Amino acid sequence: MELTQRFDSTVGLLTNSIELNQSRHRGHSERAADIAVFIGRKVKLTQDSIENLRIAARLHELGIVSLPRDETVEEALDEGKSRHRTSHPMVADMLLKGFAGFEPVAELIRHMHENVDGSGKPDGLVLASDIYSQSGINLLRKGTVLDQDMAVNILKFNNLDPVEGQVQVKL
Repeated sequence: MELTQRFDSTVGLLTNSIELNQSRHRGHSERAADIAVFIGRKVKLTQDSIENLRIAARLHELGIVSLPRDETVEEALDEGKSRHRTSHPMVADMLLKGFAGFEPVAELIRHMHENVDGSGKPDGLVLASDIYSQSGINLLRKGTVLDQDMAVNILKFNNLDPVEGQVQVKL
């Protein structure tokens, strides 16, 4: 119990540091966490996965407050432009992955700018396993880079012959 409380206190300390550094966005981390948990429950993630998602949402801007001040200011002024080249998710990944218990959280934050269509940063999304329908049709092969058209077609096909299991991507 004491270890869990210390972990939660550490997450709270880091969240407060982010909030203090970005006072114009006060409450953003908690709102992001609430939304992430809501979505995680809707897609029926495990409780451990939802908890990791909640923590990642609370800490998702840790990399921004860790960047040199001039880069932080530039990102704050033009989030749309800087999102395409920003390194803050990788900075947060590097900061967190060295601490026990934060590895899955670091991985989630690293991939927060990935897109379903396989574009995005830093790695793109590639299928980690074949996708099969419930009737046994192989819809997509392992290693396929997802794009928007494929995702739309899989969702349409899912209405006729549901996808079996979970869609897994390489991170």
